Formats: sequence, structure tokens, C-alpha cells
Amino acid sequence: MKQSEIIKMSDLYTNYLMVADGLTTATEFSSITNGEYSHDQLTTLLAEGEVFNPKTLWKSVKPFVRKFQNEEDGILTFDDTIVDKEYTDENGFVSKFYDHSKNKYVNGVNILTAYYSANGFSCPVGVSFMEKEKDKNGNYKQIKTKNEELREMVVRAVYNEIPFSYVLADSWYATKENMEFIKKKLNKNFIFSCQNNRLFANSELDLANGNFVNIKDVTIKNGESKKGFLKGIPFPILLIRFDYPSSKEHVGGIVYLVTSDLELSNKNTTTIYRKRWKVEEYHKSLKQNASLGKMPAKTKMTQQSSLCASLIAFVKFECLRISGKLNHFAMKQRIRIEKIKTGMAELKKMKKGISVPDLCFA
Repeated sequence: MKQSEIIKMSDLYTNYLMVADGLTTATEFSSITNGEYSHDQLTTLLAEGEVFNPKTLWKSVKPFVRKFQNEEDGILTFDDTIVDKEYTDENGFVSKFYDHSKNKYVNGVNILTAYYSANGFSCPVGVSFMEKEKDKNGNYKQIKTKNEELREMVVRAVYNEIPFSYVLADSWYATKENMEFIKKKLNKNFIFSCQNNRLFANSELDLANGNFVNIKDVTIKNGESKKGFLKGIPFPILLIRFDYPSSKEHVGGIVYLVTSDLELSNKNTTTIYRKRWKVEEYHKSLKQNASLGKMPAKTKMTQQSSLCASLIAFVKFECLRISGKLNHFAMKQRIRIEKIKTGMAELKKMKKGISVPDLCFA
């Protein structure tokens, strides 16, 4: 197939992921293109893995990032999600991962995303799949940790000249290695949430004498901050307490934030960290609007390709949002309504001239 045809088919496929509900299949894709592209052509495209993969993701989103990028406003957020694959055989790409939202291990694909936000635009600029391989006993073991992948992805973002001021992540990523790497190696700042049992020294003297207390025992109120030292971190940090209220989606509680930017005000720290919520919206939109994980693919390469294609579908939604001011979910709902209208019109044609009983109530 010519390159121009591959590009056209790839574009149509990501459009298909945007409008589809339920499973997405090569057979259905062929049908909606009126046979212009066959089942086998799409299957081959996904199996080869040359169009949709982590490397081509950056090439696809680069023009949009360049349009909206800004170092002062640029935020690089890291978070992972699990795509359930309950009925797919474990192969290392699909494997057993602990799902914190369900408090149990599930069979699926664990995806770590580097998510960039600037000037009202946001999109994934890097993605990594947490793969496993069999050990000598036949058990699947993690090849790299999520924290190792995070550090590699930050380096890749710097290499790709993506301008950002802060790296954001939840407490899972608030490790000594990540903090030192971001601050010392890359000369960037971070804002991480932190477990309340981490050890904290209130001053250099306490640090020198080994006098540490649990973060939860540090005397600060909601919205207050304190300069000090986390145990094992060779530079001072700012500790901020943030009490957030309950909502429909979250139970309220206390969050402790740590940042390497000692000049950052308490209000700005929490304001910036709230931008991390964009990555949660991204995960939700991927699954509900961009058909993430809806392709019943069997091989590692077709699974990876179909997942990466959903990321491109998400970016298309985001570009439309910027242009048309509708959010992803409103656009998806509009698409559903138009599909129903088309279906009703088709049903009317089918019924024309045929005696079909209508329900009536006496």
C-alpha cells in the first residue's frame, strides 16, 4: 500500500475510534469505509506497528505542542492507568497489575503517560507500557519500574525541547531518585504529593542531628508551608499542607505537597498542583470517548498499535475542543445523537411499504 493510502487509512481509523461505541473491530471499520479498506489491511497496519507506537506519538503531537508551548506555563504530569483485558491471555504486555481504584490485581495493560499542559492546551507527549517478561521459573516480572520509566521520559521531553517548569505526580513517584534526578540532573522543579509518614527535619540542625518527625506531625495548618528537609534528600524542600473538601468524585482529606521551588508561594503551589487533575480527565476521556482498549486484539503489536491510535484520537478531540469550545464529552454526545438520527432515518426507510406493528396503548 502506498504511503499516502496508509496515512489516509490511519486518519480514518482514528476518526472511527472517536465515533465508535462499544467494541471496535477491523470488520466494522471495513464496513463503514464501504470496503475501501479491508479487514486484512487494517489488521496488517496494526500488526506492523509502524504507524501507531510511542515513537510516532511525539511526531503526531509535536506541531500542536509547538503552537501552544510555554515554559512558564508548561507542566509535565506523570500518571498511569490500567486498561482492563480480563479475557485476554497474559503475554507480558497484557499482565497482572495492581489497580488501586479497585484494590486488587487485574489483567490488563499498564500505561504510563507524560502529559503536557500549556496555554489551555494539553496532550500526551510520551507514553510507556509497563511490560513484563518471564523469569526462569516462568513467572512474569516487571522489566522496568514506573519510576525508572518516568526518569527516562522526562529526559526524552527535555531532548524533544518541550518547555516546562514543573514535573507533577502523585506520591507513588515522590521517590528520592526522582527528586534528585529532576532537581540536580535536569535543573527542573517538581511538585509531588507525599505520604504523611515520610520523615521530615524542620531545620539544618535537626537534619545534622538526625531529628526527624513524620510529616503528619509537622505543625502547619491548611494552606501553610514550612521549609525543611525530607530524609534522604540532599537539598531543602518546601512542605505545604492542603485540606481539600469532599465532592461527588472524591472523598475529602489532607494532602501534603513537597516542592523543590523554595520561592513558590503556598497558593501558587496548590494552584499548579491542581493542574494534575487534567491527567485524570485525560484517562477518563481516553476510555469513554477515544475507544481505549475496545479493540479485541490478540497480539502484543496489534494491542499496542490500537492503544496508541486511541491516544491520537484523544489529541484530535483536544484540537477540536480548542477550536470549537466544546469539551470531549459534549462532542461525543453530539456524535451519538447524530448517529441515532441517522439510524432512525434508516429504520424509517426499512419500514416504508411494509406492515410493521407500532405499539399502542388503549
